[in-house]
Amino acid sequence: MLLLAAVALLAGCSKKSSEKKILSFSFYSPAVEAEVLESAKTIVATLPAGTDLTALVPIITVSDKATVNPASGIPQDFTHSKTYIVTAEDGTQAVYTVTVTVENGGNGGGGNNGGGNNGGGDNGEETECTISVVPSPYTGGTVSGDGTYQNGQSCTIKATPATGYAFEKWERVVFPENENDPITYVEVSTEATYTFTVTSSGIYYARFVEVVNYTITVSAYRAEGGTVSGGGDFAPGQSCTITAAPAAGFTFVKWEKSDGTCVSTDASYTFTVTESAHYLAYFSGYYNTDITVITDRCSARCMYYVPEDMNLNWMYPDSGYLVVIVDECDDLDMDMCYIDHILDEDGHRLASFYMGFEGGKQYYRLEDPPYSGTIELTWECL
Repeated sequence: MLLLAAVALLAGCSKKSSEKKILSFSFYSPAVEAEVLESAKTIVATLPAGTDLTALVPIITVSDKATVNPASGIPQDFTHSKTYIVTAEDGTQAVYTVTVTVENGGNGGGGNNGGGNNGGGDNGEETECTISVVPSPYTGGTVSGDGTYQNGQSCTIKATPATGYAFEKWERVVFPENENDPITYVEVSTEATYTFTVTSSGIYYARFVEVVNYTITVSAYRAEGGTVSGGGDFAPGQSCTITAAPAAGFTFVKWEKSDGTCVSTDASYTFTVTESAHYLAYFSGYYNTDITVITDRCSARCMYYVPEDMNLNWMYPDSGYLVVIVDECDDLDMDMCYIDHILDEDGHRLASFYMGFEGGKQYYRLEDPPYSGTIELTWECL
C-alpha cells in the first residue's frame, strides 16, 4: 500500500524540463535564416554583401521553458563569432557559437553606435549607411523605412500599430565604447512617422504599448420612449458621441450615468472616454403600465408619466408618476362630470389630484398609486 502511494506521489510530481536547444536563429534585417548545426552546437549564416555586422538583431526561438542569453531581439556585433547560452528549466546549459559572414567572403566592418564604415570617405565618415528598424514587441505592429542610404540623405521610418496596440516612441540604439558596458536607447521621436537626415548607420526601435479599451454602453429609460446609439469599445482619450432619438409623443430630457449623474441635456452628447461607463437616456412622455382601469362610463387608462422637469420631490418612482387619463364619452359631459373616487382592488380610496382637461381628455395624478393590479373609477356630475 505504501509503495503504491509512493508511486502515485512520484507520478504526480512534475519533472523540470532539461530541453535546451536553439530551434531557430534568424536576422530581422536583412531577413536571413541561419543554419543551426545542433550536433556541433554551431550556427552559421551568410548575409548579403555590404551588410553591416556590427548591429544585427537576431530573432531566436528555443526549447519550451528554456531561456537564452543574450536574449532574442537584442542587437549584437557579429564581426566576430558570438556565444549564446541556453538554460533549461532544470538549470542545465548548452553553449552555441554563432558565426556570420557576408557574401564577399569577409566580415562586415563597423563602428560605434551602430555605424558601419560602408565605403569610408576621406575623413573616415560612412558614405553608405544602413538603417534598421525593429518593432518592439514584435507583435506590437509593423515598421518600414529600413535600407541603405547615402550619408546626408533624408530617411523616413514609419510604425503602424497592430490591433490592441498603440505607438509610443522611436528609440535609437547606442552601442557603448566598452563592449562590457550595456547597450542604451535614446528617444528620437514620439511621432509614428519619423523623418531625419542620415549621418551614420543605426538601429531604430518602434516601441508599442498595449491599449486597454474602455466600453461605453447606452440604453433608453423604457424602450417605448425612444432609441439610443453610439456605444462600443474606445481607446483611452478617444472621442465618443452618443445620440438619443425620442419616439412619437415623447421628448428627450437628459443623459444620465449609471451613478445618477446628469451629464447632458442635449440629445447628442460628445465626450472624451476615460473609463468604462453606462449612459441612460430619459424621455418625457406617457408610458404604458400594468394597471387595469375599471369604469362603467368613459374609457380610461393608467399611464406612467415622466415629466420634462425631473427634479420634483413628488416623483414616483424613478422620476415620474402615475396619471389616470379619461377619454371623452358620448354619454358623458366632460365639462360637468368628474371622477369622484379612485379605488384600489381592495376597495380602498386612493388619493388623487385633478390635473386638468385637455384635448377632450381629463387627467388625474395618483398621490398614492399602486404598482400593479386594478383601479376602479366612480363618477359625479354637476
